[in-house]
Amino acid sequence: MWTATATALAFLPAAGLAGPAGWIAQASDSSRTTDSTAAAPAGESGDGIGNSDAASQIPPELAATTAPPWIPEEAVPREKPWETALRLPFRIISLPLTGLGYVTEHTFLLVEETNLVNRARVTFEPLPKAGFRILPASLGDHTGLGLALAYSPPYLRHHLVARFDGSLQQYNRTAIQAAYGPMSLGYQYDWRPKERFFGIGPATSIDDVSNFATQSQSMRLGLGRRFPSRPDPDSPRWETGAWFGPAEIVTRSGRADEEPSFEELFPAATPYLNQRVEHLVYGGRLALDHRRGRPHWGEGAMTSVEVERFDKPLESLALRTSSTPYTYTRFTYHTEAGVSFYREPRTFRLELQVVDNVPDRTGSILPSELASLGGGRGMAGFESGRFHDLDAVSGRLSYIFPVAFRLEFDVHMEMGQVARDVWRDGKWSTLEHSYGIALRPRLENLVLGAIGVDWSDESVRFRFSAGGVE
Repeated sequence: MWTATATALAFLPAAGLAGPAGWIAQASDSSRTTDSTAAAPAGESGDGIGNSDAASQIPPELAATTAPPWIPEEAVPREKPWETALRLPFRIISLPLTGLGYVTEHTFLLVEETNLVNRARVTFEPLPKAGFRILPASLGDHTGLGLALAYSPPYLRHHLVARFDGSLQQYNRTAIQAAYGPMSLGYQYDWRPKERFFGIGPATSIDDVSNFATQSQSMRLGLGRRFPSRPDPDSPRWETGAWFGPAEIVTRSGRADEEPSFEELFPAATPYLNQRVEHLVYGGRLALDHRRGRPHWGEGAMTSVEVERFDKPLESLALRTSSTPYTYTRFTYHTEAGVSFYREPRTFRLELQVVDNVPDRTGSILPSELASLGGGRGMAGFESGRFHDLDAVSGRLSYIFPVAFRLEFDVHMEMGQVARDVWRDGKWSTLEHSYGIALRPRLENLVLGAIGVDWSDESVRFRFSAGGVE
């Protein structure tokens, strides 16, 4: 018992021991220390709590007193009048964001308090168990509201997936894919009745709006791998892929009643109207992804290179015909990088993309196969399908920052242009510009969607999306 008491007292400041050597010295003389401590009267013990030397070290303003506490005559304001006047313009400007943040915060708190997510999960849980999923349609820009229904037999463990996407603008897609390990085999059919077309080249007019329809089908055998198979979020991730298979496309007159069909305004762009054009398509992709961060990625970079050849079809693999009027090769280069600061991430991002179509000596490509900008394909401040040509280059600079609880803001600028040969004809002085802002509601580790406005010198476009933002 004496040893334990001496060891405890060895750590008290009044012992006058500055280091471990003093602690050991006091512990070795445990019997004397214990006796003297027990005999010391109150206010004179060796612990230093009531010691006059320790009391003399307390600043006078912190010493104990019997004076009554000071109470102001009136409530102290949070800020002075001149501070209120100085901050008023900024408060007025940020009032809409403050209101949205208030609504977002209380909405998510209500969702958490009412256990709405778990309730919805229990309600709709029978659908995933049976193999069905209801998702937002993935048909691209200017296709209208839509939904997708996917089915995967539970006993196949997602090795077989069938999916149908449809929209109010009569766009639809049917896809069936079987996969096992790195191998996959799929079939896809698309009907796109109202694709916008303004002509070919960067100098087209917004007034020359027309539309065309495409009906396409394809089969593809693919092989893809990711390295490592279970990647570390902080380590680079490689992705490789290769594919080949037949593809057929038919270009038809546009189905939009409010716009003329494209053969009426651009007869030279329709040499294969209502004709089946078939290719044997094969290609590959290599990507290095080192992006990381949540709820949106904010650090690292991603780079990818894709090469795809549209060649003459093989008779044994052709869908309908073994001849084709033209062939071409498409190169796609894409890179993006980001940097963040502060614990609640503020992120700068830069994204660049080049699409380079290299046709054979005929120089013919269907309008749907040309590189394009506008809407969801880049330059969102312009109408969907606003620019078409063989090549396209585009860039995007974004700043993403939080504005309220579970609500972040995206401010971005885009530049780009189309050209017959982007490497030869592309010029900095002829780049088109687009600007935009978007609000992005989010959870702790997930961005739920985006709603915003994009504008250019031609138009202002309202945009929204559910899921698939990051």
